[in-house]
Amino acid sequence: MTNIALHIEYLLTKHDCVILPGWGAFIAQHSKAFSFEDSCQFKRPSKHITFNQSLDHNDGMLAHSIIRRDGVTYEVANKIISDFVASLKKQIEVDGAVALGKIGCFRIGAETKVFEPYNNANTCDYNFGLTDLNIPTLSQLMHEVATQDDSASESRGVIASGFGRKFIQIAASIAVLLCMTFMLSTPLNYDSNADYAALNSSIRVKPGTPRVPLNEDGCLSIALPNAETSQPLIAEKDEAKPAVNEVKSEEAKSSTKVEAQESKTQVEIPHNANGVYYLIVSSLDTRAQAEKFVAQHNDDLRILESDGRYRIYAAQSNSHKALKAASKQLESRYPGCWILR
Repeated sequence: MTNIALHIEYLLTKHDCVILPGWGAFIAQHSKAFSFEDSCQFKRPSKHITFNQSLDHNDGMLAHSIIRRDGVTYEVANKIISDFVASLKKQIEVDGAVALGKIGCFRIGAETKVFEPYNNANTCDYNFGLTDLNIPTLSQLMHEVATQDDSASESRGVIASGFGRKFIQIAASIAVLLCMTFMLSTPLNYDSNADYAALNSSIRVKPGTPRVPLNEDGCLSIALPNAETSQPLIAEKDEAKPAVNEVKSEEAKSSTKVEAQESKTQVEIPHNANGVYYLIVSSLDTRAQAEKFVAQHNDDLRILESDGRYRIYAAQSNSHKALKAASKQLESRYPGCWILR
């Protein structure tokens, strides 16, 4: 069963007026910190609860609190409130009094209901923990010191010097306590409805920094060597196909020795279909751009679609070292090529 008293107690910590439809309104009255004249007592700021029976219309605040807590409809919330008020009226007619949570007690009066708030019904939560202060006045301190002087006149010089130090310490303590009382009694206003923007990014582009050149396809505009004048860089090899042993004649063997000596400085481009490493030479946004890039180059380039990007790779292998060597050969033709796993 929904405890209406808990909802009222919570709403009184946020609002100064909470209406229980059909019963009345609970109104919070604020009192600032103050001190009595010619007294050593300082009262803390507080908020006291009063009751107004004439304000009993339904403003929807209590119903919406029940909706947020129990997840019911507006009609069901109003039905819960009306049933609770009916039970209060029945109990006060039978017993002559009814208690409402930790807020206070209602009794039958001559014409209206009499509300008696509890002493602990202080819903001023931002002053929670503060207590009243008892600070002796300067006249009281002087009287106490004078009394001590009369009872020890034989050591007046010692007492006078001690009184001077004690008086300075007490005066400093009083000044500190007065400053703390003034600071704690000053109400603080918090805007709980403020919207705060996200933090700005700390990344800044330095003024005058040249932008990266792009071509009409949106790709990096990188100058490449002329395909007709450039020499063949590397020989191609498909690691997916096993080597075939062929019977060669003595003349064929001697000719292959000469070719092997001439190609010692070349590195083979691996194209292992099962390889997990790719030598990427370009990364584009669309497949059309990728196909156009492949068509513009004479090398054995292939397209890899990954993470919404279309990447052009010139080699594929399970050996990171092999692709590293191949990238050094292709760096002059494809600057900035990198290895992807």
